[in-house]
Amino acid sequence: MVRTGSTLVITNAAGDYLMQFRDGTPGIERPLDWDFFGGGTEGDEDGLAAAARELEEELGIVATPQELELLGHFESEEAADAIVRYRKP
Repeated sequence: MVRTGSTLVITNAAGDYLMQFRDGTPGIERPLDWDFFGGGTEGDEDGLAAAARELEEELGIVATPQELELLGHFESEEAADAIVRYRKP
């Protein structure tokens, strides 16, 4: 079964990116690597709704799906992610 989710590309007005350095917990995807924020969908969420939820859960930023921009999709044998941008005002 293909995992569905969202990947958040977070920028500020200067064009800087906000990324996370993943820890080395055994079993996590891409340990000890720089990565974008994001995560899997829940229930019947689409990629934009999942991005808005992840943004609040991981960073405490409240944004509606309308404040997010769908940049495209990434698909592989294991995953199908919506690539979503949030530009911090």
